[in-house]
Amino acid sequence: MATLQQTASADVVELFHRYVVPNYIRFPVCLVRGEGSYVWDAEGNRYLDLFPGWGCNLLGHCPPPVVRAVQEQVASLIHVPNTWYTEAQGLWAKALSERSFGGQAFFCNSGAEANEAAIKLARLHTPPERYKIITFTGSFHGRTLAATAATAQPKYHEGLGPLLAGFVYAPFGDLPAVARLIDAETAAIMIEPVQGEGGIHLPPQGFLQCGQRPGRCVNTSRSSSVRRRSGSLRWRVIWHSCKSRLCARLPHSEPDLGCLGLCL
Repeated sequence: MATLQQTASADVVELFHRYVVPNYIRFPVCLVRGEGSYVWDAEGNRYLDLFPGWGCNLLGHCPPPVVRAVQEQVASLIHVPNTWYTEAQGLWAKALSERSFGGQAFFCNSGAEANEAAIKLARLHTPPERYKIITFTGSFHGRTLAATAATAQPKYHEGLGPLLAGFVYAPFGDLPAVARLIDAETAAIMIEPVQGEGGIHLPPQGFLQCGQRPGRCVNTSRSSSVRRRSGSLRWRVIWHSCKSRLCARLPHSEPDLGCLGLCL
C-alpha cells in the first residue's frame, strides 16, 4: 500500500496555527495511523487510545470489516442526495427502528443537527403556545445555537447571547425540580440519559421511567412525582445520547424522540 511521506508533528502544529481556527485545545501530536486500540504519531510513537474519537471509534481504529465495506461502497456509489432512494439507507433505518423504540429515522450530519431536528419536531407537534423545553444542568447537546441554548452549562453561553429563547434548566435527576418547571407552555423535556461532557453521571433510580405514557411517574428515591397529561398539558420526551448501549440497559420508559450522534 502506497503511503505519503510523513510531516513532523511540529510542522503540522505550525500549519494549524496559521490556517485552522483554534476553537479546540489539541495535544501537540500529529496522528497518522490507527489500528484497534492504538494510534501512531508522525514520529512513530505508539499510544493506547482510551478516548476513541469521542465515541466515533467504538469498534477500534480501522477494523478490517468496516474498512472493506467502506472501500466497496465508495467504489460503486459515494453520495446520493435525499431526492433519491437507496437500499442501504432504508435497511439502516429499519435496523435502528427494530433495535430502539420503533418508528422512523431522520438522518443528518451530526448529533447537534439531530438535536436541532428534535427541538423542531417537539415544537411542531405541540400547540404554538407550548414552546419551552426543559433540559438539565451538566448536559451537552451540541454547538449549534439552539443546541447551545439547550446545553445547561454557562461556560458554553459566554459571548453568544442572546441565546434562543425557551430553554429552562433543572438539576440532573431531580424530578421535583422538573415538576416545578412544567407549566402550560412546556413542549418537551430533553434528557441526556448518561451525561458525558458534564462528568459521567448516571441517572438516579426512577428518573428515566418518567416518560412515554400519560400518568404518574414516581422517583422512588425521592417519593415525588411528575405527571404527564393528555389534553391540556402534554409534553414530549427527547433522549439525546452518544452512549446508547449503556442507556438501553437502564430502566426506562420509551421517549417520543431519540437522538444519536457519535456512536453511529
